[in-house]
Amino acid sequence: MLLEEYQVRLVLRFFAGLRDIAGQSQMQLEVPEGTTVGRLQDLLWARYPQTASMASPVLIAVNHEYANPATQLQDGDEIAFLPPVGGGQHV
Repeated sequence: MLLEEYQVRLVLRFFAGLRDIAGQSQMQLEVPEGTTVGRLQDLLWARYPQTASMASPVLIAVNHEYANPATQLQDGDEIAFLPPVGGGQHV
């Protein structure tokens, strides 16, 4: 008997420069069960190599809470990719 690989469905949200790179503010993606935030980021950076030019790390939130690369993703999770924000005046 063959075991099917279970997939989890995610909603990805992109902000600022990442939205421009992805060409959309939101997308749905299915990944294998057991996928972590770090693995998801690797997959997306491979899909959008322009992200390599970002000077600072991207913050990632899962269901409105900051997550680390080891956080395991669950079916229905919403993942937000928040690039570094510049601005303000330096004195």
